[in-house]
Amino acid sequence: MKRVLRILLVIFIIILSYVIQTGIFPYLALGGIKPNLLLIVTASLGYFLGDRGGIAAGLLCGFLWDLFSGPLFGLEMIILSLTGYLCGKFRRLLYVEDFAFPAALVCISDLFFGFLNYVALFLFRGRLNLPSWFRLVMLPEMLYTVLVSVPVFALLRLVYDRWIRIRPSQISETL
Repeated sequence: MKRVLRILLVIFIIILSYVIQTGIFPYLALGGIKPNLLLIVTASLGYFLGDRGGIAAGLLCGFLWDLFSGPLFGLEMIILSLTGYLCGKFRRLLYVEDFAFPAALVCISDLFFGFLNYVALFLFRGRLNLPSWFRLVMLPEMLYTVLVSVPVFALLRLVYDRWIRIRPSQISETL
């Protein structure tokens, strides 16, 4: 029962972050650039839950994005599930209490996200102006996303510590 509640809480977090990204963040855009909250949630949940949890979070975030506002269906699902998987690989290497490393993960994930979007949406159509794309879109979005990721990561860590994490005392209860 507790496992189902944890899964429902993660789904609620993802849906809430999608609503915030599409409903509130357009009003917080600076020069047309908005922070990518779904990427932050995917990277954070991947970091907390491991590679399998990161893939699941990335698939759900990408599905919501593609279903309602994506340019190509499936593109964001693939990119975000890869991001969640790669961020989940760092779960065993580093401690969750650190704030600098998750910010660096979000920074690298946003660059990865922006580059793969550039490849899929522009490079295949013959638009070869990567330096301009990097300077005008990828870099400002990455900086804005990293700034927003610090308080979002702190909030997600509180939720993770309180309701999602399985403690050693709870392992015997689930068996």
